[in-house]
Amino acid sequence: MDTKFLNDCSKPDAYRKLIFSFCFFHAIVQDRRKFGAIGWNIPYAFTFEDLDVCRKQLKIFLDDYEEVPFKVINFLGAEINYGGRVTDYIDTRLAKSIMERFINSEALEVGFKYSESGVYKSIDGSTQQDYLEYISSLPLDPAPEAFGLHPNAEITTNQNATRVILENVLALQPRASGGGGQTREERIAEISADIESKVPPEFNMHDLGEKYPILYEESMNTVLPQEVAKYNRLTNLMREMLVNV
Repeated sequence: MDTKFLNDCSKPDAYRKLIFSFCFFHAIVQDRRKFGAIGWNIPYAFTFEDLDVCRKQLKIFLDDYEEVPFKVINFLGAEINYGGRVTDYIDTRLAKSIMERFINSEALEVGFKYSESGVYKSIDGSTQQDYLEYISSLPLDPAPEAFGLHPNAEITTNQNATRVILENVLALQPRASGGGGQTREERIAEISADIESKVPPEFNMHDLGEKYPILYEESMNTVLPQEVAKYNRLTNLMREMLVNV
């Protein structure tokens, strides 16, 4: 989002501040997943497309209405765009509560706090560089309060992560091998190499778009690129992990 993009609206000041609020909301709902059941009852695969749809709708409402319709923007964002992925009714309430905290009239004021500490806030920025400089000043490792969680949430999360790491280390410890056969590690390496050789190449998204263009009459052509993108991410992750193994 360059400076021209951030000002491409009839109400540029409100547009920039609310885009930043939506981006912050997107980061929060993504990263709450690392807290497990404390963050969400079910970990959801929110995507950039969810954020982009909210941004496009925001621009339409700001251009067409004199007053900012916060209630409508919140409903579309929390219950339609992001809420379309949410299956647990408690998680739906949570998404609505988080969005209402960030998308409101107070968020248009400079210094509006996104969290209790005030580290995360609305700024008086008019260019892309203003926002990049502010973002670069934020903590690299955010505290739980940024997500609206108690400090104990981080303790629980770290304990669970430590337990998983130790279990994996124990599971990977070498076992005693028999006589002249392959060792356990050699066997694992052989299987990994075999699986890696069978992983299919990525789908070409450009060719896919030309062969199956997005049309009003063909809803499957809208879904297909999303599923193919997920498949490409999966196969790329498999290749990386198999090489590491």
